[in-house]
Amino acid sequence: MALSLETQWTVVACGVMAHADGVLDGEECDLLLAMVEGEADAEEYSAWLSTISDRERLEEMLGQLPAPEPAAQREILETAWSIAVADGERTAPEEQALARIAERLGVEGVQLEFWRDAWTDGQHQTAELLTDAACVVLGGNAPLDADARAQVRAFTRGVPTTADHREELVAGTAIPKTLVDVGRRMRAIPRRKRQWAIKSLAHLPGRCSRREDAQRRLVQLGAEAGLSAAILDSLLGSS
Repeated sequence: MALSLETQWTVVACGVMAHADGVLDGEECDLLLAMVEGEADAEEYSAWLSTISDRERLEEMLGQLPAPEPAAQREILETAWSIAVADGERTAPEEQALARIAERLGVEGVQLEFWRDAWTDGQHQTAELLTDAACVVLGGNAPLDADARAQVRAFTRGVPTTADHREELVAGTAIPKTLVDVGRRMRAIPRRKRQWAIKSLAHLPGRCSRREDAQRRLVQLGAEAGLSAAILDSLLGSS
């Protein structure tokens, strides 16, 4: 089962960005490849796992892939950028990598700068959504206990925002969240990014005293977000 051209571009762009200032580890590879669930069979998934780990191969593919439809350009670049800056930091190597990807896509520098300003403004919303999702997984619709709040604090270190905003997010865990509301908000983001978000939450139940309850809520959240049972099983089956 071949990946769509847009998905190939998304994975390659995300891989190039992730390699920009370091080497991918296995967990990062799994997160990136969460976006191909539902499009790749086992053989192709394995091939892409090898590709995403190989910086030189990714650079080759960046130069070889045919151009996608212009309508796909912004989402490809936004997904790559948002995943690369998940720690809230924007480094010069990442900015240079994004510029190279945009050039290959035929996006002018002025347009990229305009989009990036919008993405920066939206980072807080993404961070809030991910943190609220973590609260729902760990505590359901009830207030979090001290252990769950500590888990959420640790989780926020990997969401795309600033240190000051992370403190606001942790303070906000005192307000109960509802699974249905968080699922509705998650449904509004692109499918590939939804899959990445659910995968990023996959480790939380294993650190919860009531693991089965947390795992059940995670699956329910994914369903509320519009992901199929088959894709959720692939994303969470080994978690």
